Amino acid sequence: MKILHIAYFGRSGKLNGIYEAVTCLAKAQIKLNNNVKIAITTKQSVVDEQFIYYIPTTKEFKTLLESYKPDIVVFNSLYEIQQITFSYLLRKRNIPYVLVFHGGASRDNAKKGWLKKKIANLLLFNWFIHKAKAVVYLSGNEYQKSVFKRTNKNYTILPNGVNVPNDIIPNRVVQKKMNITFLSRIDYYGKGIDVLLEAVKKLQCEGWKDKLEFNFYGNKYDDTYKLLLEYGDFVKYHGFVAGNEKAEVLKKASINILPSRSEGMPMTILEALSYGCPCMVTPMTNMAELIKENHCGWVIDLTAESIVQTIKKAYNELSVDPNKYFEECRKTAERYSWDNVARESIMFYQEIIKENG
Repeated sequence: MKILHIAYFGRSGKLNGIYEAVTCLAKAQIKLNNNVKIAITTKQSVVDEQFIYYIPTTKEFKTLLESYKPDIVVFNSLYEIQQITFSYLLRKRNIPYVLVFHGGASRDNAKKGWLKKKIANLLLFNWFIHKAKAVVYLSGNEYQKSVFKRTNKNYTILPNGVNVPNDIIPNRVVQKKMNITFLSRIDYYGKGIDVLLEAVKKLQCEGWKDKLEFNFYGNKYDDTYKLLLEYGDFVKYHGFVAGNEKAEVLKKASINILPSRSEGMPMTILEALSYGCPCMVTPMTNMAELIKENHCGWVIDLTAESIVQTIKKAYNELSVDPNKYFEECRKTAERYSWDNVARESIMFYQEIIKENG
């Protein structure tokens, strides 16, 4: 099968979560003997002309279609104007396309620049979404929160995945300080850092600086990282990490915390689970049910008090048994391996192609 992914990685390129999600899925699909390419709409260093292409114009997209002749096209972002003309060319050639929202269809996301989005939807994007053969949500919760449920009723659930390391053994020991790790974009409002820092301040005032430490890792999104420097050794900002550096961070973390206001299916949670690290999440991450049902950590409300009390509870639990959640975290992550997700995606694409004739 020839699969063409179209994605927008933004200014941050490889630092963007969608970059990792799309490339990991594409590589897993290639392992299943499919011919897969990625086309992006912003020129970046990730372009290699063999796997990832740069196609900013309709003319270049036409050329790619004529030379590659994909069986199906997967759009991995929403509000990109090129998608309108690209989708027209696909419909004209009877090439089916599906749309993956990656969290962009939620009610919370719709509130950002709501007037511009409402106008853009009415004029352009509602038709683009409606004409997709199907839309893909990363979780049932993402579907429930979608503002486009009526625009296209043909949908499926295909989660993000994770590359599960196979050499991890329970080796967490009771440390003098519990290491609470935040590993995501340093976004004050979107990632709930505003509320998390309220909780940090409360814990600091209550004398927990000898029992806890907060470590933040992530790409700078705004000036929030400067606020992280105001707490002395209680809070540390280390910048962006990837590859082996990220692996070492997750091996040492006691808890991975993500108090986001809106997510599709955050890969940082799956990655943490793959290293046996329990997670602390809000319901808005769309991971709360998974964490709760599989005993992989704790669910928090997006309030400072909830975060404070849950961290205290977690501290008591992990002080007794730092590996309490290890096996459940690992088993849960294995169900979401990229190999499994890729197999599900191929079966879904085959159904779409068959229905399209």
